[in-house]
Amino acid sequence: MATDSDPDETLTLGPLELPAPVVELPTPCFAERYQLGAELARGGLANIRAAHDVVLDRQVAVKQLRDRDPGLAVRFLREARLTSRLVHPSIVPIYDLGLDADGVPSYAMKWVEGQPLSKAIAACGSLDERLALIPAVVAIADAVAYAHSQRVIHRDLKPANVIIGAFGEVVVIDWGLALPFDQAEAPMAPRATPADPRLTSLGSVLGTPCYMPPEQARGDRVDLRADIYALGALLYQLVAMTAPYDQSGAHSAHTDDPVWKQVIAGPPRPIAVVEPAVPAELATIIDRAMARAPADRYPSASALATELTSFLTHQTSRRLAVAACDRVDELGATLARLDGTSAPAVAEIYRLADVARFGLDEALATWPTNPAAQHGLGRLRAALFDFELERDNLPAATALATELPGDRARQAALARRREVMGAQQAATAASVHARDQRVGLRERTVVYVSLLVLMVGMFIQTLVAGADLGHQPDPVTLRRNAAVALAVVVIASALGRRGIFGNAVSAAAGRMIITVIAALVASRTFGLHVGLPAATMMTLDLIMATAVMVTYGRLLAAAPLALAAAAAAIWPVTTRLAFNLSVFVCGLVLIAAWRREARAAAADAAR
Repeated sequence: MATDSDPDETLTLGPLELPAPVVELPTPCFAERYQLGAELARGGLANIRAAHDVVLDRQVAVKQLRDRDPGLAVRFLREARLTSRLVHPSIVPIYDLGLDADGVPSYAMKWVEGQPLSKAIAACGSLDERLALIPAVVAIADAVAYAHSQRVIHRDLKPANVIIGAFGEVVVIDWGLALPFDQAEAPMAPRATPADPRLTSLGSVLGTPCYMPPEQARGDRVDLRADIYALGALLYQLVAMTAPYDQSGAHSAHTDDPVWKQVIAGPPRPIAVVEPAVPAELATIIDRAMARAPADRYPSASALATELTSFLTHQTSRRLAVAACDRVDELGATLARLDGTSAPAVAEIYRLADVARFGLDEALATWPTNPAAQHGLGRLRAALFDFELERDNLPAATALATELPGDRARQAALARRREVMGAQQAATAASVHARDQRVGLRERTVVYVSLLVLMVGMFIQTLVAGADLGHQPDPVTLRRNAAVALAVVVIASALGRRGIFGNAVSAAAGRMIITVIAALVASRTFGLHVGLPAATMMTLDLIMATAVMVTYGRLLAAAPLALAAAAAAIWPVTTRLAFNLSVFVCGLVLIAAWRREARAAAADAAR
């Protein structure tokens, strides 16, 4: 190291001393490192055996080339190298490559505890159980999409080449036919066609016959769309529990033809024919993935994975919609036998409606355009609308009508019910207003209080003047008093005419007042005309007022007048006193009655 102060000075380091390893790491060859166990699977190129890694003390799987053919050895080496480059959770990782004890090319890979997808499909007892395996197909498509992004195509995708792990792992194995996009297939010597069309064939046509696309069966050069076809064939088997082309159910009439010839001849039986219960959306996905022309297939494995994910989302939404529509049916049955007067029955309607609406909302939240959920929601709204309209709950029916904009019949029914209800409410309001004792109460009270004050004033005036109650005033006084009383009533009635004649009840009271005054005026006029004594005229006034009160149903107010009339007839000396006191008491009784009736009317209105 040089420094600025002394450029010639250097620092010399001695040899690096490291501590001795505690354990000396072994470096065995492939054959020594892996202790082979039982055979796990046998394919067209190689066997897979269980093995134990003695260096890392772990279980692995070892794939051994079964044939010493140099061409196959080159292919086997390419498979190992291609697979080792693909680092993805759903692609089996390669640990090591070498020769076993017999000099056979072999490679070690991750041990996956599980079963092939083909066995998982065969173990399913129903279509719903098989459809539950579609998430595994999505994982396969994602792995294939990753491989395509690395410019590698698998060319031999099938259920047997996918392992479903015990903990949900999905691993694509056997990349023996994998090929980079830019590499042509090396020619190989023809080999015997396997008896089972689900096994990989080697020779002029490479791949598993019943899963290969037509261009692969013809021996043409293939691209990533061959893998997309194989994914569709894998889905086909998942749904139908049989491969698209199989010797036991081949599409071709010549079942003794090799399967790849059947692939070239035409498409397999439509999946909807083989499994009529297949959801239409999934059948469309399979048909497009297995399109005869590569250009008609999905453009990428990612696009296929997206379609399958959407299908799974739609399936969840469909299940929610089916359950919710069952609740809508139950609601309809309950409405058909509903006792509208029963509070528990109405509460049950709302409970069922809430459960159904929640399920439909959840279904639409998952898939907003779910036709079944949309139809079920429309049925629910219509049923609730009819229910609320029947109960004359117009606010609720109006709110539901906004959710049924296209239902013109129900919109018209709501409009008609509004008109009927409006007319009924107007008639009820008019009837209530006509009987409302509160209308004109203040004006009537003012009129009667004015009369009472006048009567008291006249009575006090008589007492102050020292007039003898037994002697009646002259006719001039009578006419003056009557004129004053009439003027008070006319002025007070004119000022409060809107209230006094505001409704039927108040108008009746006003007519009663006017009738009483008219009766008194008529009585005084008649008495003065014929020259009746004043006491007789007052008695006649009391009798006329009593008759008016009885006519208008005010018996309680008529009582003091009748008693005063009787007293005046028996004891004429008390006529003036009886007249004034009876009118005063009658006024108090009327005012008290009106106020009591007004309070009762207010209480009824509040209820």
